This record gives sequence, structure tokens and C-alpha cells, in this order.
Amino acid sequence: MSYLEGFLLGLGTVVFIGPVFFVVLNNTLKHGKLAGFFVSIGIVSSDIVYIALYKLALFKFIEPYIDDTYAYLVFIAILVTLGFSNLVKPVTITPTIRTFENHFLVQISKGFSINFFNPFVALFWVGVFKYSSLKFTNAEQFNFLCASLLGIFLIDMLRILFSSIIKTYLTPKILRTTHQIIGVLFLITASILVFKMVNY
Repeated sequence: MSYLEGFLLGLGTVVFIGPVFFVVLNNTLKHGKLAGFFVSIGIVSSDIVYIALYKLALFKFIEPYIDDTYAYLVFIAILVTLGFSNLVKPVTITPTIRTFENHFLVQISKGFSINFFNPFVALFWVGVFKYSSLKFTNAEQFNFLCASLLGIFLIDMLRILFSSIIKTYLTPKILRTTHQIIGVLFLITASILVFKMVNY
């Protein structure tokens, strides 16, 4: 069950249409699928670094300050922020991203940095660790996290594989509608969590 939950969590990141999404898409279209693959390697590598930091030291330091109520409130705040940001953010098809030479180390570094320095990624893994620490044993948590990474990597591979098709349908109108749908889903999820917390 820990494998399945982790894998589904990783697949669920498909709803995040942000800098990482455009970096993978743009690099694939500009430099080819291999370049997109190396960007994805950098993204997953940064996730692994976050997991290692939380597992080895960081999460043990902050966990005593995160009780269940606080964790719920933080998660709800993230969902509300993501919800409203998706509803009001301007439509951008090709955000300004510096173009680097097509070298695998540069592509890996680009994927790593764009993901690692995203504050929402840091908060995402805090929530994942809090959830998995409460629900699973150490071995099960390891399986859960590995399956999550696999799901995230698979989503990136699908984006690379279908990059040309995605670009065709990535019109301002469709992108605006997609952002609005995702924003509403985030807000609905946050509302459900608030209802459960109040009635717990």
C-alpha cells in the first residue's frame, strides 16, 4: 500500500503547472528529448537532496514544532495560496528562462536549481514527511518516498514524450482555463480539510 500511495502522490504532481513544467517543456522543444531528460534528472536529484536532508537531520529538528493542527494549517495555507495564485496569475506561455548551451551537466544543473530553490517544493516535502512519518514504519516510508519519486519522474517523462502535442494545445485560453480549474480544485481541497479539522 505504501508503494501505491507514494506512486499516486508522485503522479498527482501533474497538476502543478509552474516553472518546472515550463523548463522541462521548453528545453525539450529547443534542444530535444535528451535535454529534457537531463533536466528531469536534475529535478529528481533535487527532490532526493530534500529527502536526504529531512531524513538525516532537518525534519527531526522541525518536527517537534509541527503538531497535527499546525501541520493541517500549513497544508491548508499552501493549498489556498496555490489556489488563488492559479486563479489570478497572468497567462504565460513561454516565461523568460535563460537559454544555456545544450550540455547535459548544464541541463541537470538547471533542473536541480529551478526545483530546489522553489519554496513550495520545500514545503511539499515537509508535508510528505509529516504524513508518511505518522502513517508508515521506516521501511514503509522509504518505499513510499521512492514510489513518489518514481511517479514524479514518470510525469516528467510523459511531458517530454508528448511535448510537441502539449505545445500545440498550450494556447492562452486553454492554459487560463487549466489554471482556473486547478485553482478551484486546490480551494475545494482546502475547504474540505478545514471542515474536517473543525469537526474533528
